[in-house]
Amino acid sequence: MPRNPEESYEDDDAALAEMDSAYKPEKLEGLNMTFGTFRNDLTPEAEDLVGEILEAAEDAYPGSTRKEKWNDLFEDMEEMIQDFQHLYSDEDKQARLAKVRKQYEGLIN
Repeated sequence: MPRNPEESYEDDDAALAEMDSAYKPEKLEGLNMTFGTFRNDLTPEAEDLVGEILEAAEDAYPGSTRKEKWNDLFEDMEEMIQDFQHLYSDEDKQARLAKVRKQYEGLIN
């Protein structure tokens, strides 16, 4: 649909500025560091999922229009990784893993 010539481009500019402000590469870098530090505390399934998400994020995150969702996922992954060293119940670990997997699948599908 063609743009109404009387409409301003300010709304588009504001939306682009908001997208840019949501880009936080330091979150991804921090997650990589956390993963490297606590990798041995993860189950093989959790380690595979985190590795898969990190690999996908390297390509998808910078150009994504859903950066806030990626940021939320990064925060939840960081929590999950750190919690794996403190959670003794396999049930708790599986619940954390399922939450992160569901978020990730929502982003890529």
